[in-house]
Amino acid sequence: MFRPDDSRNIAEQNASYRRGVVLGLTMAEAGILIIFVLLLIIGSNEWQRIKKAKDQILIPKNQLTNLQQRDDQLASITTALGLPPTASEEEIQAMVRSIEERAATKEASQHCSR
Repeated sequence: MFRPDDSRNIAEQNASYRRGVVLGLTMAEAGILIIFVLLLIIGSNEWQRIKKAKDQILIPKNQLTNLQQRDDQLASITTALGLPPTASEEEIQAMVRSIEERAATKEASQHCSR
């Protein structure tokens, strides 16, 4: 049955339990909450890093140099054609086609006149 020692023992257990409580949470619950928040922060940082990396493409240095040289060549060609640096691919192709046509007609007229 119920003994007075049991009530004292329950009171001691209750007091020791309350010592482990922080803001209504036990130490284990507070630890789990802290770990959860840290995982959310890490996950958010990783998500932002992946999102940022999607816009970037990693290429070897020799390919980068090759691409830069080709870009410089394209810039010099557009300048030589009298096109603005922001000319689209279609504009450049149209200009090259017209130059090829003019060259072909000049060659044909020079060839026929001989």
